[in-house]
Order: sequence, then C-alpha cells, then structure tokens
Amino acid sequence: MLPNLSVVVITRNEASRIKACLEAVRWADEIIVVDSGSTDETVQIATNLGARVVHHDFAGYGAQKNVAVNLATASWVLSIDADEIVTEALSISIRRVIMSPEELTGKKHNSSGEILPAAYRFRRRFVFLGKVFRHGSDSVDHPIRLFRRTKARFSDDLVHESLIVDGPIAEIDGEMLHHSYETLSQYFQKFDRYTDLAAEQLFAKNSRRNSLLTALLQPLYFVRHYILGGHILNGWHGFIWSIFSSWYPVVKIAKLEALRRSRR
Repeated sequence: MLPNLSVVVITRNEASRIKACLEAVRWADEIIVVDSGSTDETVQIATNLGARVVHHDFAGYGAQKNVAVNLATASWVLSIDADEIVTEALSISIRRVIMSPEELTGKKHNSSGEILPAAYRFRRRFVFLGKVFRHGSDSVDHPIRLFRRTKARFSDDLVHESLIVDGPIAEIDGEMLHHSYETLSQYFQKFDRYTDLAAEQLFAKNSRRNSLLTALLQPLYFVRHYILGGHILNGWHGFIWSIFSSWYPVVKIAKLEALRRSRR
C-alpha cells in the first residue's frame, strides 16, 4: 500500500524558516524538498529533519513545484512553501481526509454516492513582520494545496502559479500561517524577485500595459488596500503593507517597460 501523504516544498536559502515549516509536518509519510541552490544551511536542516532533498535549477515557481510533485510517491500530496506553517487543527483535518474509511478501502464515492474530492482548499492566514493579520481583504485566502497526486498539477507560470485539478474540490477546517515577510530586508528581496518574474511573464504574453498610467494610479491602489481593503484595522503593520502593496503593480509594469526597451 502506498504511503498516504507526501509533503513537498521548494526552497532556496530558507534556513531561517525551513525548520518551523518541516517540524509542523513531520507526521507525514514523506517530505520532499526541491532546492534550487541554497548557499545557507537550508539543505542540512531539511536533511536533519528527515526530508529527502533533491537539487533542481530554478525553472519558475510552477515548474519547480511540478518537479517536487513528480518525486512524490504517496497517494496524496500537500504542497507548502518554506514560509508556511501547518497548524495542529489543519493537521487533524488533513489526517481525517487521507485516513477516511473511503480512502483506506479505495472507494471513489462517499456514502451519499458523490464522487470523492480530488483536492482540498483551506484557510491561509497572512503574517506580516510578526503580526497576524485579522482584518483586510487579503489577510486570508483559501489556496488549494492538498490533492490526489494523479489528479492535479501546477500551471507553468513563472510566478503566482495555480493548481489545475481534475475533479471536485472541497474545503477542510483549520488554517495555515503564512509568514511571508519576517523582516523588511526579506520583503524587499522577495519584492524584487517577484516583480522581475512577473514582468518576464507579462513580456512573454506581449502585454501592452502602460507604465505611466500605472504609476499615476498608485494612490488609488493604496486607497484600495488601506481603506477599502480594510488594512486600516491592522494598525501600523496594515499601513506599511498597504504602501508596499500599492507600489507592486507600478514596479512590475516599470520593469516590463524596461524589458520592452532592452529587447527591441
């Protein structure tokens, strides 16, 4: 019988966060880490925690995650990032799904005759500079991260990849904490990397977005995040997050314009 759950993670220089991430899922049958050339202690930490670590040059977030999924051997896969922590409540919900009587007996339908889900989504709570956001339009999302290995794959997008699922999708209880930015330095490193990849992706699609118009809209982006989006209720952290978020599309389109000019 195949193991029930493979946890897959992609990494690069995540030594400060990978331990907490992997310790929260040590109960899984296997943990696979696909590393794209860490120069810190990421690989050693992951190995010490029992993970199978494989090197693969970075090929975009979607493609990199597909490499990890293809290495999995369990019937179910949980895909998480190094800055995410699975809570105990979510762990219980995941185990309940993969260890259900229907799963253990190989059934394809539940007692009501409905096809069993091919994937599950759950809550992901945003944590910014150590503060758990309880308010705001983007303080919580519901990504699809738990799926049958043979029923899903990631899109090939360089950044902001999505999961393509062949079958029904349901939701389970519990939440995951997303410690995306622990320091301002970490934020700006990720901001630079993500805007680079987003600009490349738009360039490949021959996007004609206007950089001047996008820059002029920056104040409106701030209002959308801070006032309309509700981050005013998150205090100082919400204010800073709204400022940074409002500049993301501006920098992304400015980099797109730079690519257009350099590759004429």
